[in-house]
Amino acid sequence: MIADSWVYDLLSMVAAWGTSLLSGVVGMGGGLTLIAIMLMYMDYWIVLPVHGVVQLASNSSRSLFLFRSIHWRYVAEYCVGLIPLGALGLLMIGKTNVVYIKLFIGGFILFVVYFPFRRFVWRHPQREFVLAGGLCGFFSMIAGGAGPLLAPFFLEKPLSRESVVSTQAACQLVTHLMKIVAFGVIWQFPFQEYGTLIIGMILAVILGTYMGKRILVRNLSEQRFRLIYKIVLTLLALKFLCWDRLRPLLQPYF
Repeated sequence: MIADSWVYDLLSMVAAWGTSLLSGVVGMGGGLTLIAIMLMYMDYWIVLPVHGVVQLASNSSRSLFLFRSIHWRYVAEYCVGLIPLGALGLLMIGKTNVVYIKLFIGGFILFVVYFPFRRFVWRHPQREFVLAGGLCGFFSMIAGGAGPLLAPFFLEKPLSRESVVSTQAACQLVTHLMKIVAFGVIWQFPFQEYGTLIIGMILAVILGTYMGKRILVRNLSEQRFRLIYKIVLTLLALKFLCWDRLRPLLQPYF
């Protein structure tokens, strides 16, 4: 069903506010939660580009509010991997089973969070954000959002909670900008037809980001932030591995 009424528009705006509040505090999870909600009542080919614009605004506002905390070297390395594999992911849209993509994302998150990632996967930890950019570029084009793939790379970094959130936002900003250009130029998506919805959701995510930033700076210690960060990552991974696999089987009973 395509959202063409004010009820669906309002629901999208509320969801945009709530999910941006989550991302403003933890730095991740909001984008994928938002796209999951929107797919309940909007067509996949509408959700991807609209979600891209809204997430661009969300990450831009988060980067702006915490601009001084951004670690630019990581952002630059991220872009090196993002551009070529993002272009490859664009070619794979509609040709890849999203179920398998979610299984990979969930498994990868748990592996990085709970196992010695650097020892087995990447011999040059100072360049691991190139790998992060490649993974996020490829999978964000297909699945609509791949922020949780980027998040584990920050777990062992000696960064403040503000730097973690702002640097993630800057990386994802570039990802969504690339996605918007791709959908606008290559797929010629009519963004202007959804202007009212997009503007409303952008205002909602800016408000949510501002409120999340206040909670992050004023109410979270570094230790508590790291704990919440790890918990959210684990829950997202379990969602991909378990819930998204079980939901189609349980759907006939609800």
